[in-house]
Amino acid sequence: MIFKTLGFASMLALLGWSSSGWAQTAHWKVEQAVAHGTGCIMGADTIAIAAGDQNQFIFSNLGVDLPANSGLPYASRKACTLAVPAQIARGFYAANLQQTLYYGGIKSSGALASIATQGTFFGLPVNPLVVNLPYGTTFNQPAAYRQTTNAFLVSAPGSAMWCLPSFNPVGLFTSRLVVQGSKTSDSQNLLLSADQYDIKFYATMGWLSCPAG
Repeated sequence: MIFKTLGFASMLALLGWSSSGWAQTAHWKVEQAVAHGTGCIMGADTIAIAAGDQNQFIFSNLGVDLPANSGLPYASRKACTLAVPAQIARGFYAANLQQTLYYGGIKSSGALASIATQGTFFGLPVNPLVVNLPYGTTFNQPAAYRQTTNAFLVSAPGSAMWCLPSFNPVGLFTSRLVVQGSKTSDSQNLLLSADQYDIKFYATMGWLSCPAG
């Protein structure tokens, strides 16, 4: 069975922190993670795994799989909503969040496809990631990627919220992933995150220390 993977890797390397310091900064509670939608059901076709600084969701039912001459419908859409709790060590605040979406597939010129993510971290909005593969173009890559970065100090309350004595250090990282596509005829190929092609989504956190006092 081929699995599709959506991983959340939260690393301090961007700020020069060691990976051992990460364990003291946040704890991802994957045993409480949830996943539901037309492309995922936690415990049925989706599992959550934490390995060091990486959180990963593994799917077996997420993607568009409409090969040529298959007799299948000309359009498909799968969605998955994810949530995983995080407990943050006091004395730190989120400085930035880098998201990287890895994907692959095959698309004929008579087909279109897209992948879109949108999420939050501790209630703060996270920049959406969107991949568009329009009509009139072909796509045949086992591995491609798209990346974006949130600067929370610019787009959010910044250190003030995280460093208050009353701040609740337990919150959620949420994300909704939608994979969809359509084609003009049965002779067209449209496969995205199907067969040997995976989707991987990494969220890389950067942390800074709260001001003293």
